[in-house]
Amino acid sequence: MIVELTTVRIRPADRARFHTAFTDAAAIYQQARGWHSARLLRCLQDETRYVIEATWEHVEDQTVRFAEDGLLARFLDLVGSLFDGTPELLHFEPVGTDLRRTKTGG
Repeated sequence: MIVELTTVRIRPADRARFHTAFTDAAAIYQQARGWHSARLLRCLQDETRYVIEATWEHVEDQTVRFAEDGLLARFLDLVGSLFDGTPELLHFEPVGTDLRRTKTGG
């Protein structure tokens, strides 16, 4: 499993449209081979900066198949015009145990 992190900037006037467009993109992601999840995160220190976090089975599911299947073009048709500048896209893989808070009775 890999994690794709895409950092984008969105002009303040386009924020609401971007939120709606990202929600609409769920139908596109659902068709993608190897896709597991996606969520949108907004930066607290800079409200024009967002991170799209998506998880994929293999890096090629995002870098090759998403484009080959025409889904990347559809995604960019939805949200690409709202980007302020060029997004930065990086892929990560887990390297150890996930650390999570355990529930305690109390």
